[in-house]
Amino acid sequence: MVFTRMDQGTRADWDEICRRGGERQAEMPARIIKILRELAELNEGHSVTGLQHGLQTATRAMQDGASEELIVASLCHDIGTVFSTENHAAIAAEIIRPYVSNETYELILHHQIFQGKYYFKFFGRNPDLRETYIDKSWYQLACKFSDDWDSMAFDPSYASALLEEFIPMIERVFATPRADYYDSLADSFSSNLSNVASANLVSSTGAFSPVSLGASPDVSSILTQYDKDVSSAFAPELIANLSGKVSIVIPYFEQPEYLATTIRTAKQQNYSQIEIIVVDDGSVEAPAEGVLQKAGLEVDKIIRLEKNSGIASARNSGIQNSSGEFIVTLDSDDLLEPNFVQETLAALQNTEYGGAYTQIRHFGTYDSVLSQELTLVNLLSRQAGLATVLYRRDVFDSVNGYRADVRFGGDTQFLIDALVKGWKFCRIEKPLYWYRHHDKSHSLQSMKQPMLTSLELNKALYQEHFSEVLLKVEEKFLNTLQEYRAVLLSHNSLAQKIRDERAAMEYQKESLVDELASLRIQLQSSQDEAEKMNTQLNGELLRLEAEKQKLQKQLSDVLKSRSWKLTEPLRRLRKFGSQSSLS
Repeated sequence: MVFTRMDQGTRADWDEICRRGGERQAEMPARIIKILRELAELNEGHSVTGLQHGLQTATRAMQDGASEELIVASLCHDIGTVFSTENHAAIAAEIIRPYVSNETYELILHHQIFQGKYYFKFFGRNPDLRETYIDKSWYQLACKFSDDWDSMAFDPSYASALLEEFIPMIERVFATPRADYYDSLADSFSSNLSNVASANLVSSTGAFSPVSLGASPDVSSILTQYDKDVSSAFAPELIANLSGKVSIVIPYFEQPEYLATTIRTAKQQNYSQIEIIVVDDGSVEAPAEGVLQKAGLEVDKIIRLEKNSGIASARNSGIQNSSGEFIVTLDSDDLLEPNFVQETLAALQNTEYGGAYTQIRHFGTYDSVLSQELTLVNLLSRQAGLATVLYRRDVFDSVNGYRADVRFGGDTQFLIDALVKGWKFCRIEKPLYWYRHHDKSHSLQSMKQPMLTSLELNKALYQEHFSEVLLKVEEKFLNTLQEYRAVLLSHNSLAQKIRDERAAMEYQKESLVDELASLRIQLQSSQDEAEKMNTQLNGELLRLEAEKQKLQKQLSDVLKSRSWKLTEPLRRLRKFGSQSSLS
């Protein structure tokens, strides 16, 4: 880029500007999430942090059936406070403006005024100032936002959804600016509805073409970046004609911090013929029913087992008490994208597949997207990286459910049994299932026992596929070794950098020590010189004091002498003569 004035720009210059803008646009969701996390450190005297307030507002909007755009706007409505409190509404509104409807933009832009109903009176302002906008198309929605969601979101005991639940929504809403964004700006200017803040935003972004922004990365190479295109890959007429009840079975045991979020993702599915069944596997400290009541959530059934029997028994109990033609078993700490059921169900229409699954988005203690094929060899070698599967009830019946004697790896064994029975499964190349990693995850526990159990249960299969399984295990080992070497190389590079920095700090330390020693010598020399001068001054003062005392004694002797007394008349006479002369 060579121009120094805009009127000198060429098409090539602006193509490059648009290209760079597109690259930066892809980072927009990540920047929004970063700002939201900063709100966790912000508390301006309320009983909750800025992030908690946003999460509560968005959760209430979600529970009221608000659109995804409005839920995200509710979550982000106070992000402007990270920069400035007084005009935080205008800042937030301008940040989200290219991605939302004009009604949502106006709602966020004016939400401070609508909230003034509750506190303007304390500052001598008009609490009914919102009535100025009563003829606007967005007025009623702004009232609902303010009165039902925003003003109610200061309760420390409220069980709001976690930020992770909203991340997919953030990624979709902020993926690309809406196509008519620049036209809407022109309309707003012509009708004199814009303000200085919006004008500044236009001048800083007006060069970007909406068509060039928001390219989605390749899912197969993603680590910490997420695929932003989760729209349906199936024909609209197929989606419109989907049928068949789906039972989502959620086994639960003593994990209250995640259950509500998991259930919300199940309730938000785009497909309507769903029943949700929670199976409490003998929880004592945090029963599922209490968790749901606190969160204000309802499901179709809550089944409580008298004692903890394991996840396989919980799944079996839930499925046996369900009525769906299709089954989804969802762990109580995992999440589903809104179109998970719709897309997996569509994949089974008019096919003989027993079930459908998607790529897996891992999150929590680490982030990645995995895409392993569900095959017998992959399952036997523990390669598959299992996702939640939507499968036909016939699959469950044909294998007599999950094996209750398999404590860990029961979902893997279930699929092995299904494949042995001849069932086939298809995969959707999108990460529509989120697998959470945390300190209680089985995925972080030792894999030794599940592997030993699989060897014991499937001896004949291992004998039949021994060479294939061995090659897969070796492949996994080599991949792991390669990853380890990469980590080791990175570690060694970091360690060398730390050593270099430490050496530099040691050198700096030695320099500072030498400088300090030099300063100490100078200080000691100054102290010695001052001591010497002090000694000399004290000696001189003593000498002067002795001289003073000597003179005082001489004066005293003179005043006491006989000659001083005899000459006193003469001194008077002289004094009198001097006074007479002066007169």
